[in-house]
Amino acid sequence: MKVKFAGVALKNPIVIASGPLTSSLDLLKKAEDCGAAGASLKLTFAQVPFPGQLRSHSLPGKGLLFGIDRRLNREEGLNLMRKAKEQTSLVLMANLTSPSSDLEKWISLARDFEQAGADMIEANLTCPHIGLPAETLGERVREELRSGGMIGQIPELCLLITRGLKEALRIPVVPKPYSNHPRFLESAKAIENGGADAISISSTMANCLPSPDLYGRGRPRISLLDQVSVGIVSGNPFSKHVGFGKAAMVSKNTRLQIISSGGISTWEDIVETIMWGASAVGVCTHLMWYGFEEISKMLNGLQRYLEEQRIESLDSLQGLALQYLTTPDGIRICKGSAVIASKKCNGCKRCLKPGHCRAISMEGEKARVEPALCIGCSICMNLCPRKAIRMERSED
Repeated sequence: MKVKFAGVALKNPIVIASGPLTSSLDLLKKAEDCGAAGASLKLTFAQVPFPGQLRSHSLPGKGLLFGIDRRLNREEGLNLMRKAKEQTSLVLMANLTSPSSDLEKWISLARDFEQAGADMIEANLTCPHIGLPAETLGERVREELRSGGMIGQIPELCLLITRGLKEALRIPVVPKPYSNHPRFLESAKAIENGGADAISISSTMANCLPSPDLYGRGRPRISLLDQVSVGIVSGNPFSKHVGFGKAAMVSKNTRLQIISSGGISTWEDIVETIMWGASAVGVCTHLMWYGFEEISKMLNGLQRYLEEQRIESLDSLQGLALQYLTTPDGIRICKGSAVIASKKCNGCKRCLKPGHCRAISMEGEKARVEPALCIGCSICMNLCPRKAIRMERSED
């Protein structure tokens, strides 16, 4: 399961993404004990621009929404890096950011982390909780808040910061640009042109707000806060599909290696992400819900899959799905329809639910399909609890 990312060897492709799980030494030790190959430390500022503490609206398994969290200051981040290098064998990334107007502050903080033992610098050009909320709400953004995602959506700044860090450092530089904007691919190309060793992609849903309490005069449903700000939803199962798209976009247009995070919760998610072009994955929210033990489950499943399929290296899977990627006008529609295995069907009628479907009816206690009416959407196949429905091609 070994992979090489940005020139650094990882014992497996699982890295704990920067966040609440990487903010203290005891948590990093738990991650290592459960099998993680590496971790990106909690976001560090030279000087934290405003106080924060994690507050969230959480639907386990569906999504975690938060608009504020705690950040580390320079000394906290550097001390954590030193201790983690001394007391763990994890490959460690320093996740850091600084206002876009001062490249020297970026370089100074990154050099300090290099001296503290960091294996890589994850230049944070993505954090949406600093200046972006003010911009989203149409308010003036203070200069000291022009960092994170405010930089990552401007390719010219991505190039400037990447190049500056590469010229100043000996260790790999892995920028993490803001992905929820139309110029994402331009930013990725700028990062490549700046000499980056790899790119980090975070797939979250941006500019989100919590549900208001219908019986509490509209107070947003996040506890222990008087006000809220727009934030992100992480951990949503469909986030991984956003990640697939971003990874494929970068793979098709650059030579950058990719670590992709967002919605990763199973060994299958890991393999799928690699097949769309990533070399490693970042995991966070799923572990916040269900614990570090989930890492062991992912690794065990991944190992079984590789053995069963007689796959010697994850490298052989990297980008495997890209050969099937095309534009909508290039898609060839195959004729076919749903087919029901009568022996498996128990007549539950769940396949009759799709509101757009006219092809399925009941014949006695079994479902039947009228092929001429089937549009081939496959929704019935995914609704069937007994896996009694398959999609079958017909002759063109």
